[in-house]
Amino acid sequence: MNITALGRKYYIEILLILLFIGDLFLQVLPVIPLMFVTLLYVVLRCNNWERIFFFLISFPPIAGTLFNTIGISGVGGWFVVLGVAMVALALVRGDNPLRHIEKGLIPFALCMAVFIISALMTTGGNYSTSKIISTFIQGSLGILAFLVFYNNYEDFDTRKVGVFYILMSALLLRLSIITNQIPGPTNILDFGFLRAQSPLDYLDSLAFSIDYQYMGFLCVQGMGFYLMSLQDKIDIGKILILLLGSLITLYAGSRQAIVTAVAIFVLWIFLLRTGRQFGRWIVIIIGAILLYYVGSNLTNDEGLFSSVAQEGYVEGSGRSLWILRGIQLFQESPIFGVGYGRYNLLGEYGCYPHNMLLELLCETGIVGFLIIIGVAQRCIFKNKDGFRYVLFLFVAMFFRAMASAGMNDNIVLFSLLFCLPALTIKVKEKI
Repeated sequence: MNITALGRKYYIEILLILLFIGDLFLQVLPVIPLMFVTLLYVVLRCNNWERIFFFLISFPPIAGTLFNTIGISGVGGWFVVLGVAMVALALVRGDNPLRHIEKGLIPFALCMAVFIISALMTTGGNYSTSKIISTFIQGSLGILAFLVFYNNYEDFDTRKVGVFYILMSALLLRLSIITNQIPGPTNILDFGFLRAQSPLDYLDSLAFSIDYQYMGFLCVQGMGFYLMSLQDKIDIGKILILLLGSLITLYAGSRQAIVTAVAIFVLWIFLLRTGRQFGRWIVIIIGAILLYYVGSNLTNDEGLFSSVAQEGYVEGSGRSLWILRGIQLFQESPIFGVGYGRYNLLGEYGCYPHNMLLELLCETGIVGFLIIIGVAQRCIFKNKDGFRYVLFLFVAMFFRAMASAGMNDNIVLFSLLFCLPALTIKVKEKI
């Protein structure tokens, strides 16, 4: 895709992204009305299958965040209801977007069985049941969403979806200045301003706030979707989308997302063909290095990658406390784990070690870990072509899972893998 083709296809989306980024400094746009217009525009621009995917796993947190900004809560859940209703309607009409559903449900059911048995075999705290229910709901929605996607991938414009993710993150970034009650960036190099200007306890001290980590996750998901293609060549569209997504991530200050963006850059480079594109490799490698350098140095708050631990608030590299606790719990019960949902730090349940693999090890033990990872690995081996097709999205979700969120959220990553056998795509080129 050349710059002209890119402009014809996504010029409105790119214009909106640039407007929201520019208004971080000017702060003159009517953000709230634009919020509704943008949301409506995204819904109308999607086809039926793309809408279902968005409604099931993407729109609930995005729309919930946007509407909470104006004091309306509970909207996100209605998008889930609408997505499920659209799946049911498609089934009634005979479109059957859930072909090969057993290929996704069987490994998911086995995974849930491990969690339930793990919880039943152990005691401690009262969070386990809640975590199991949350894991089941999020995992089930993920299974539905990815079955719809995989069964209709030919009608699924992944580039458009990727652009929409980055557009939503740009909107949330602009909106955060209002909701988090912060002044915004002071100059064009004020990277990490959202993280730096938001109070350490902003999630608790404000009636509603926008989390900088979530914005970064949206961006890298957008990159993952945009690069999801059977084409391996470089084009201006891919470079522009990667740069815009990286820029938003830098302004938000989401360090794990910055690292993920760099990883996506590097992975894309090494999966490209050699030969005449070698010169472009060098350009993009330099860009990735600069992105990392800028993100780790040109920022306030004593550096984007500094640890913060004060007043009971632990963040960034200070997550070592959670990680060390996970290792300690694993050492106490290495075979079967302490129980799903039984992880605790300083007697507090409902938290997690900020590392998906460690969470599985300390809560379900070596036995549960090997079963779940083994099932996921088998799904990958059964459809290697399909895995290569979703590789960049997997990387975006995996990096997040290794640094943030609990298994009840990261189960969507496993939904992506469990449904792979239903993806009948044949990759003819190396990607």
